[in-house]
Amino acid sequence: MGEILNIFLTASLTLIGGIILLLLEKIVVLFYISPFWKFKKKLIKTKVTLYLYNNIFTNFFELEKTNEIFLQKIKDSQELLRNHWAELLVDYNQIINNPLLNFFCKRKIPTKEEMEIIAKNLIFVYNSPLVWSKSWKTEIKNNSLERNKKLEEIIIILMRY
Repeated sequence: MGEILNIFLTASLTLIGGIILLLLEKIVVLFYISPFWKFKKKLIKTKVTLYLYNNIFTNFFELEKTNEIFLQKIKDSQELLRNHWAELLVDYNQIINNPLLNFFCKRKIPTKEEMEIIAKNLIFVYNSPLVWSKSWKTEIKNNSLERNKKLEEIIIILMRY
């Protein structure tokens, strides 16, 4: 009888220990690993968007000569860029506000200064006009050079991560 009780207790404690380990693993994944990978995916999506719409973000389009479908594509690309900006900031803050996660991810994510450059430049590109009318052309040229420089800064930083 005592041997059966020992077998039952051993099996029960093994099962309880396995459940506790499973719960600890889920907690670690949920609070530490998942936010990091979520942020890394957003960085990759931002890079892809910048490469995919590079022809739009680096050019100007004359309002009178651009069709409605392409104008919509321009607006959609800018909205996508703004969404990436917001999502990157939220996910980045989630990582840096978690001391343990911040410690382990420090060299795998952009520094605070780099993230500020990325965020500032993404919102600049979003806010800069991509469509112009003949009456604005001289003002826009300087904006184009600055926008291209900011896009280059973003890509250089993103390529490190």
